[in-house]
Amino acid sequence: MSCLRQLEEFNLASNEFSSSQILVEASVIFDALATIPKLKKLNLSRNRLEAWHATRKFPMLKELYFAFNLVQNESQLIPAVTTNKSLTYLVITGNPFAVNQQHNALEVLFAEKYSRGGELVNEAINPPNYLRGAKTTTH
Repeated sequence: MSCLRQLEEFNLASNEFSSSQILVEASVIFDALATIPKLKKLNLSRNRLEAWHATRKFPMLKELYFAFNLVQNESQLIPAVTTNKSLTYLVITGNPFAVNQQHNALEVLFAEKYSRGGELVNEAINPPNYLRGAKTTTH
């Protein structure tokens, strides 16, 4: 990843990354991304991730988009907040725990950690319709 040293934003949404990858473990992908020194904004939305798999810190990461993945419990994302000191914006919309409004610990963590500002985003959606494409009718 040394060729990406100046990269500040990386959109990896909708790439079918999975927590149960057969060829490459998710932690290997996450840790490789953590080596990008200026990365400030990372979009991992709409994959098949069940957790935050990084074992390394992202030194400059401010915004993390983790929407519409397969995270069942908010505890699987807490390490993203606690280990990345620069993180001030986290999108969790569409994950099973977020759809069920079970994100109190993340809210408290953000409130404590970011009294100066920070945002946990869980937009209202209409489950299960948010996964369906627009229907077309034929006459």
